[in-house]
Amino acid sequence: KEEVDRVPYRTWAAQGLIEPTPGRAIDKVYIANRLAEVAARFDLQGIAYDRHLMPELILILDRMGVRLPLVPWGQGYVSMAPAIDQFETAMLSRKLQHGGHPILRWNASNAVFSMDPAGNRKLNKERSRDKIDGLVALVMAVGLSARHEGPAEVDPVAIWM
Repeated sequence: KEEVDRVPYRTWAAQGLIEPTPGRAIDKVYIANRLAEVAARFDLQGIAYDRHLMPELILILDRMGVRLPLVPWGQGYVSMAPAIDQFETAMLSRKLQHGGHPILRWNASNAVFSMDPAGNRKLNKERSRDKIDGLVALVMAVGLSARHEGPAEVDPVAIWM
């Protein structure tokens, strides 16, 4: 996959920037176990997720008895436009800093926005050459944080742990 994507996944893994699942395919049981560990370590208030391909992981979590504050998050203008606005505000006001995280920088360099006639924006995966998943996850996390009452404090360490 590293050669196909032309991205240093092994280096990022060795640096602790990503945590690949063991084996040649995505291991959803491993992911469920890892999510359970994260939930035991942190006081998770919500985990926004893209509904696409999530039902299988939700079933695995249910079978394991793992209860997480999962929040389905659409990828269209209705959900993403306010999240992108909140993300932009947090970034420009310096409440959100990624510390030069190489994967987020790569994702951001690949990002393409679509805009509807009303000026609402969303990240567009179909028009992006390479991966933008980390940026999408961060935008969803900031958007979810903004939905809760009180000051929106975003901890990028928790997002990129």
